Amino acid sequence: MATLEEQIALAKKKQEAIREKQEKEARRIKQLEARLTDRKTKELREYIKASRTEDTRRKILIGAMVLGQMQANEELNQRIRQQLDSYLQRDDERSLFQLPPIAKPTTT
Repeated sequence: MATLEEQIALAKKKQEAIREKQEKEARRIKQLEARLTDRKTKELREYIKASRTEDTRRKILIGAMVLGQMQANEELNQRIRQQLDSYLQRDDERSLFQLPPIAKPTTT
């Protein structure tokens, strides 16, 4: 039979082994949580990119349809150009529709 000191030493070894196992499992949990966060971030980025791509595609298709209708219907062409004249503020965008630049206020 082991002495009391030997039993205490054995118990301490077991306690240390348990502590090391807990630390190892805690590190594993942190690694898994980090992987999960990375995966969620990647999925969110992919979703946002797909949403933007779909939105751009919708805008292109609507624009193509409206441009086609504008070419076929002069009245619609004039109405949309009037709306664009009010809506577009940047000169580079206005030039795409052959609209004059917005007059800049003069300073004295």
